[in-house]
Order: sequence, then structure tokens, then C-alpha cells
Amino acid sequence: MGIYFGVFNVDKREWFSGHDLESGAKWWETTNGPPAVALLTLLKVMDTKDGWTGRWAGDRIVVRGDYGLDWGEVLEEIEIRHYGHPSWSWENEEEGPWKNIGEELFPFLVAEGALPCERVVKPENGYCSRCDWPVDHHGKLLGVVLRKSSL
Repeated sequence: MGIYFGVFNVDKREWFSGHDLESGAKWWETTNGPPAVALLTLLKVMDTKDGWTGRWAGDRIVVRGDYGLDWGEVLEEIEIRHYGHPSWSWENEEEGPWKNIGEELFPFLVAEGALPCERVVKPENGYCSRCDWPVDHHGKLLGVVLRKSSL
């Protein structure tokens, strides 16, 4: 139990928490673990075409605890504070126009070597179903070689 923190982009209406990145989401874990790595990647100003690096550069960012609320309630409070009113009712739609990007961001961070993949599920094709990296017959990740595109 305790307060769990999420990282919210007010301008793009995107967010994630440490739980989306195979991490804890309490304050220490958020500021010193995978969520901090993810945030720095999203804020990093670089000339890349990967779609993630620098994606949040220049945007308004909020790191906020849930204080016993559902994430939908937290999102609604952020909207009221920054826009004056919510654009939806969290009771009817959990995230409304907000998108949790953690599940999409995690494989990118693993591929870049920024985060380890700790929940490797050994699928029949020899790749982790979570991060899409090759795994051996014991379920351990094999090097940093990425799966080749089928294009």
C-alpha cells in the first residue's frame, strides 16, 4: 500500500507509471528507476526518427501521486487544474482522451538498452512476448540483437 506515482504529459494527454515499465511506482522507484529513464528519454532533445526520443520535449509534464484515487480520477483532476474542466467523465470512460503509453514505450526502452526486460515469457518462436527480444531455452535474453523486420 502507499502512494503510487504516474508521469503525465498535459499537452499530449499521454501518461505512464512505473508499473507499465516492469517497475514499482512509489516515489523512490519513480524518480530513480525505469520511470525516470523513460521520462528522460521522452524529454531528450535529439535528432532521431524513432518516435520516442524527445517526444515530450517542451511539453508540460506532471509527476503526481494517486493518493488513493483511481488513475481516471487523477487524470480528471489534472485536466481541471490545467484546462479548467475535464473533457470527459472518468466514471464513464476510464482514461477518456488520455493514452497510457507505457506498454508501447517499454519495448523501445529495452531495445535501446535503457531498461532490462525482467518478465520474459518464452514463446515458441524464441522471442520474449513482452519486449520481442530473442530468448534462450531457459528464458534468458540473448544479447542486444533485435528481431529483424519482416518488411
